[in-house]
Amino acid sequence: MAELKLESPEYSHIKTKIEESFSVEAVTDKFYKEYVELFELLKKELIKQKVNVEKEKLNESLRDFIHLILNRIMFLHFVQKRVGWLIPDELFDNIFEFFGRYNFTVTESTPFDIEIAIDPEMLGNIYEHLVSTEEIEEEQAKAGIFYTPKVEIDLMIRKALVEFLFNKTRIDKDKIYKFVFPEAEEEIKDPFTQEEAEKVLKELEEIFILDPACGSGHYLVVAEQILYELKEILWQKLNRSHLAKYEEKKKIIERNIYGNDIKPWAVNIAKLRLWLDLFVDADDELLKNQHEPLLPNLNFKIRCGDSLVQRIGYEIIPLRYIKKFVKTRINDLKYLIQKKRHVYQSGNPKEFKETLGLEKKLLMNALSEYEMETKKKLSSINSQLRKLDQKSYNLLGENIGDKQRILFEEEFRKQKEELEGILKDINNIREELRKLKEPPMIWDLAFAEVFQMKKGFDIVIANPPYVRQERIEDLSGFYSKSEYKEKLIKQTRLDWSYDYEGKIKSKSPIPEKFDRKCDLYVYFYLKGLKLLNPDGVLCYISSNSWLDVGFGRVLQEVLIKRCPIVSIYDNQVKRSFKHADVNTIIALIKAPKEIDFDEEIKNNEVRFVMFKKPFEEIMFSEIFIGLEKDYDLKEFQEGKRRENETYRMHIVNQKDLWEFGRDEKTGQYTGNKWGGKYLRAPEIYWKILEKGKGKLVKLGDIAEVRFGIKTGANEFFYVEDVTDKIEDG
Repeated sequence: MAELKLESPEYSHIKTKIEESFSVEAVTDKFYKEYVELFELLKKELIKQKVNVEKEKLNESLRDFIHLILNRIMFLHFVQKRVGWLIPDELFDNIFEFFGRYNFTVTESTPFDIEIAIDPEMLGNIYEHLVSTEEIEEEQAKAGIFYTPKVEIDLMIRKALVEFLFNKTRIDKDKIYKFVFPEAEEEIKDPFTQEEAEKVLKELEEIFILDPACGSGHYLVVAEQILYELKEILWQKLNRSHLAKYEEKKKIIERNIYGNDIKPWAVNIAKLRLWLDLFVDADDELLKNQHEPLLPNLNFKIRCGDSLVQRIGYEIIPLRYIKKFVKTRINDLKYLIQKKRHVYQSGNPKEFKETLGLEKKLLMNALSEYEMETKKKLSSINSQLRKLDQKSYNLLGENIGDKQRILFEEEFRKQKEELEGILKDINNIREELRKLKEPPMIWDLAFAEVFQMKKGFDIVIANPPYVRQERIEDLSGFYSKSEYKEKLIKQTRLDWSYDYEGKIKSKSPIPEKFDRKCDLYVYFYLKGLKLLNPDGVLCYISSNSWLDVGFGRVLQEVLIKRCPIVSIYDNQVKRSFKHADVNTIIALIKAPKEIDFDEEIKNNEVRFVMFKKPFEEIMFSEIFIGLEKDYDLKEFQEGKRRENETYRMHIVNQKDLWEFGRDEKTGQYTGNKWGGKYLRAPEIYWKILEKGKGKLVKLGDIAEVRFGIKTGANEFFYVEDVTDKIEDG
């Protein structure tokens, strides 16, 4: 076969034609021409719909809308080609027909009046059901995801706000309840003086709220809605001018709302729900005249990463330990915070990536400075040791004896060993950090403004994952099952070893014998409490098992010694998670103290409350004011118990909780049945105890108590509290 020589003159025209046919320019021109034709077809179709907009603005709006539609479809087509999947055209008919059968709205339903439409709240339901229908046992066991009903979220956020506002302002708590919760059959009113209203508004403007297991973002959306609702009441009272609803809610998300989740797709849904909630309040004028991105960049507000184990490579980083790294880079930190705010407003993806790079660079620079500082200290120690070796060390100009010299030498060698360990850690962390494209999820840096301004969050609120201890694993796949559990325990110990300033404490409240059988939510309690600032409040809805089972001892001990427990709520008539074989409680707890049994803890009284009505029927200020009143002893049975048609309440002093759960022989805390005794036990139980004083003995003192057979039939063991029905005959 003759060789085709395109360099020869007779074939030059062929070469030109081939180059033209296969040039990028030719393909681009053809694509552009057909894109314009398609664009015009869409434009004509939309103009037929006779939207009531001025001609110039209509053209601009249509252009932007059509580009958006085509760009999104084109993006999906790129993805489809890249992964090698092709969805048949006829399936799109089914997809659009399916969506067309439903009424869509971007307004989320209230806890009480539910519009029959698909709204952003449905995304959360879909999020739960997707996990529980595809590979049910494996996926649900791994993620432990269950969707909290809105009424419970509403209750949790409002109750946490009451405690927080009272901590910060010391305004009469009855007034705060009336402001945060409505009275029966009435809208929320303003009970404050002018000065009190100013104080409350200031705290609401500056509040930091976190969901460390944010999932589909339901808690974040409800928190943002409640903050706007309460601020609007205060604006009216104070005759304060404010921005349009869209702009004010956008400010609330920027200043007050934070979330994190280990699942990237959950984080994306959370962002979408916040965007939709903003979008519904963007007025027509804003939508028509918007040239810049309408919705904010939420990448620095809702982070993706492990909330429990913060690591750089294999190195575990304790909470607030990072303060040691960045204390000399405070200006860089302020600049990073400023850049994050700008990214939120601009929505620029390129700027977001640049700012991520700044976060990583700050950490690298801080590590270098920390290394230099440590090397200086080590050099000084080595110098002192050389003097001691020469027996020339003196104190106040006088020579010291051999005995004193040996003591000094031991101390210096101990310090040297510690500093060498720090240098080794710094080197390991830096090497691991160099391998990463993006900075890891480290709380102190990811939400640096929170830890710089307030030493932590004001409210931590969550429905932590329900994963039993035997199923706990690292969802990122970095650690094996056994490694991950060890890292969880190590992280928890380290977190509780540092104070709010990042200084190491002499004593941690974490028990030496940490129970490795703790379910995952116990670690979320211990992490969430350490993410609070000194005035902060934690509110979780979780399994009630820690109140009664053996592994609950760990959490009970830490809470009793360090954290004022406000209240624990249960509900005997309504199950919060109908799709989960889990009985739940709501726990409200104040931030940890720096020492065991400080004065507030010694005097603190814990309210265990079993509601006899659904949460929808108790969401009123008078109910909660009633729960906190100091009743006359005659109204209480034995001064500590009270029961009416709405609830049964048992009040226990925190130091008494310690004594009731302490082993008399060893003095160690061994646990107590908080749920069985203080929430579920009927009045007859207490009467028997009173009449049997001095006659009753513990079963364990006369018999060996062992576990029975574990069936795993959890649904069988979900039983309503029917003691009242039995007593009523």
